[in-house]
This record gives sequence, structure tokens and C-alpha cells, in this order.
Amino acid sequence: MFFIFLILEVLVFKIVGMFYGAKGKFDKLLSVVNYGIKGQ
Repeated sequence: MFFIFLILEVLVFKIVGMFYGAKGKFDKLLSVVNYGIKGQ
């Protein structure tokens, strides 16, 4: 039971980490696009 909980916790952390990583990359891309639009 404890090991199942531990595995689930690790999976949740990995998914959250991936989500935040993707969000960070998306935010950077969005800021670059906005900067490009303002530059013109």
C-alpha cells in the first residue's frame, strides 16, 4: 500500500513538473512573439 502511494506521488510530481516545464516554455515563446510584434 505504501509503495503504491509512493509511486503515485512520484508520477504526480513528474506530470506536474512536465506541465510547468511546458508552461514555462510556452510563456517564453509568447513573450518572444510579443517582443517581435512590438519591435515592428
